[in-house]
Amino acid sequence: MHVRFVLAIAGAAFLAASGPSHAADPDGAREAALAAAVKSAITRKDAAALDGLVYWEGAKDSGREFFRALLETALETTVEGVEVVPLPPGKTGPPTTLPVTHLLRITGAQGEMNSRQSFPVGEKDGRLYLVCAMEAPAGLE
Repeated sequence: MHVRFVLAIAGAAFLAASGPSHAADPDGAREAALAAAVKSAITRKDAAALDGLVYWEGAKDSGREFFRALLETALETTVEGVEVVPLPPGKTGPPTTLPVTHLLRITGAQGEMNSRQSFPVGEKDGRLYLVCAMEAPAGLE
C-alpha cells in the first residue's frame, strides 16, 4: 500500500512537470483512440495491451521499471473515465522517450478509494503514445 502511494505521488510529480504543450488533434480522433485503448486494456486487466501503448525506445531499465510499476497500479483501477487532454502550457520536466504533448487522465476507484491518475502522452509519426521517463526519478530506482 505504501509503495503504491509513493509511486502515485512520484508519478504525479513527474507528470506535473513534463514537456512542452502542443495543440490537440482538431477532431480529437487520436486522443479518443488512445483513451479507448487504455480503458479497454485496464478493464480487461491486460498488461501486455497497456504495455503496447507505451513508447519505450530510449528508456533506460530504471525508467522502464518505474513506469511499469505505475501501469500496474493503473491496472488495479475500476475505470469510470479516461480522457486525453493537451498539456497545460509552461510545464517542463525530466527527459522522456518522446516530448510530452498531452496528459492521459484515468478516473475510477481502487478498492474503496477514489482514484485519479495521469500519464504523459507524446506523439510519433502521427500516433499518440504513453511515454516514460528516460530514467526513474532520483531516489526511486
